[in-house]
Amino acid sequence: MRVMRASDDLVLPMALTVTARFRHAVMAEGADGVLISVLAEGRLAGPNSIVVDRLPQDDRFFAGECVERFDVSLPRGGERFLGEACAMMGRFLALFSPRESLYRAAACDPSVAALLKRHARSIKGEGDPFVDVSGFGCGLTPSTDDYLLGALACCAACGLPAEARMRANIERSLDGMAPLSRAMLSHALDGRYPEVVLDFMRYRDARHLLAFVRHGSTSGYDMVFGLCAAAQGVFG
Repeated sequence: MRVMRASDDLVLPMALTVTARFRHAVMAEGADGVLISVLAEGRLAGPNSIVVDRLPQDDRFFAGECVERFDVSLPRGGERFLGEACAMMGRFLALFSPRESLYRAAACDPSVAALLKRHARSIKGEGDPFVDVSGFGCGLTPSTDDYLLGALACCAACGLPAEARMRANIERSLDGMAPLSRAMLSHALDGRYPEVVLDFMRYRDARHLLAFVRHGSTSGYDMVFGLCAAAQGVFG
């Protein structure tokens, strides 16, 4: 196994132990207990991730030095993203979102729509001071957790007034999250995001938007939903 790419927040080489296996990825744990995503070559990665030429077959393996490093830090100054990408994301969600996605659930289930509306009002400083939407939906990272990541990415990159309140909401929700969601959103709070989010926010074009289709079962769509909601000013 050869490490082709690695996020710039990892120290290699390291010994790893597999904790879960999926079709295109393996979750592994380092000696310090940190979760590492190991992805098949050709997949977009994120914080604490390596991309390998072939997934490890053994439950214990060694990740050596990598060929290439990639940056997972979120750049600031994304004001252009608001105008250029908002309509494109709306069309994408309307055309491609699967039935299991949070976008479809909010459109079809009044209780889901009401929960998201209560959350948005809370982030605006209206209504309930804290509304926890984490943990709802399908996937290894539930739909609302991916939605929160997209929303925070837009708020942070574009310097939206809602950023501080969104951060506080997510920080308060972390303890109740599943391990993968907790790790993903902890990275986001530190300014580190999946490549699929960073690439789209950087280029704002259809090709990079369509890359979300391959990101998990519904995770990519749910991230776009969060990005779009923040870009539309749903959170103030």
